[in-house]
Amino acid sequence: MATLKSCSKAEENDDLFSELPEDILVSIMSSFTVKEAARFSLVSRQCEVTWRYFPVLIFQDYHPKEKIRDSWEAIVEEKACFLWRVDRVLGKHLGTTIDELRITFDLEQSTQSYVDKWVDFALDKQVKRLELNFSTIERKLPVRDYRMYEVYCQSLDLPPRFTSDFKSSFLTSLCLRYVNVTDEFVDYLPLSCPLLEMLCIEGSRCLTRVTGSIHVRQLEVSYCCKLGKIDISARKLHSLILNSVFRIELHIVDAPSLFKMSIGEEVTLPYAFDNISDILSQLVYLNLMLDLTLPLTGDLVNGVAMPKLQHLELTVTYATRDSWLHKCRFVIDASPNLQKLTLRLEKFKTKKGFDREVREWVGCSSPLKCLKTLEIVGYRGTAVDLELAFFVLENASMLEEIIVDFIPLNDNDKRQRLVMLQMKLPQGVKLTVR
Repeated sequence: MATLKSCSKAEENDDLFSELPEDILVSIMSSFTVKEAARFSLVSRQCEVTWRYFPVLIFQDYHPKEKIRDSWEAIVEEKACFLWRVDRVLGKHLGTTIDELRITFDLEQSTQSYVDKWVDFALDKQVKRLELNFSTIERKLPVRDYRMYEVYCQSLDLPPRFTSDFKSSFLTSLCLRYVNVTDEFVDYLPLSCPLLEMLCIEGSRCLTRVTGSIHVRQLEVSYCCKLGKIDISARKLHSLILNSVFRIELHIVDAPSLFKMSIGEEVTLPYAFDNISDILSQLVYLNLMLDLTLPLTGDLVNGVAMPKLQHLELTVTYATRDSWLHKCRFVIDASPNLQKLTLRLEKFKTKKGFDREVREWVGCSSPLKCLKTLEIVGYRGTAVDLELAFFVLENASMLEEIIVDFIPLNDNDKRQRLVMLQMKLPQGVKLTVR
């Protein structure tokens, strides 16, 4: 059987890829990781040359420890191979500029010198989109375990190139996950990166505040254990993602374009919402991330109306024997023009609640008169799923479709878990199963 290497030695008449214009080749390869692009280059001489000028460099291996659980030596070897691969590709790159550099791998302090060198390369090449993601499987912890953050988190230092005299007139997107971003670095960004439109900071152990004028369109700040205050004016801001298990004083002013917000965990929600009632009233999309094992004190939205909200997404990380619908019902009540409601069950950690009966809930104070779509992701057919479905069926007179996205199950189990929902389904409502 012919190998890819032997294919590269085929006659030129058989090398169809080499006949393609360079811009088409680049377009074909634009979604490849660097490893995939290098393999693709084996089938064509032209591809081999093209990928060395490739403007999009993506190096990623999500959570290698998940794949190599039983061998520390294998983990060390995998990491060494990754570092060598990145260094080799960047060293052979011949282009004068790059559009994107994305590096995703489980790295720690011992690899700091490599990261510093990669950042130098990116900025020298006038990179437009830069993402460094050094998260590990251990850092994807249950909410309460983030209180042991200093033990688990091994964020890398901010590369020296990102100092107070750092400037880039090309950078439009910057994502730093588990890099110790500082207050001073964030303060200086509007001057150092005037074209920056997207900023993501996750897992910094140094960031204590985000204040002043923010010029980006998309902002994410997640799991920065020392962050205590966000006080910004953000006239261009369209989207905000905020995740923290610690209380954050949140103030947003002069943000007329902000229409999309994602916020959690539940312990922070009432506190965070205290000072942004005007922002809530202008949102079109809202995602609330809830830890249902923690007590909720007060209303999440403090009775604020959200007349423009069209899509509400509830990301439920835990479900318990106690019913949870009352915790989010007032958010539904505050959204009279809601068109889509999504329940996303991401981490159903406990078996409690599987056997209890479904509880009935009385109608909304403001019926879901505009709701057209209910989506349940991670559906199990348990009381947690069904209570929301029955509540919506009771109150949404204009409902057109229920989308059920199952956890991995065989077809027979799926059919059994749909029985109760199908029995309640009104005529004319479409049931879509994924």
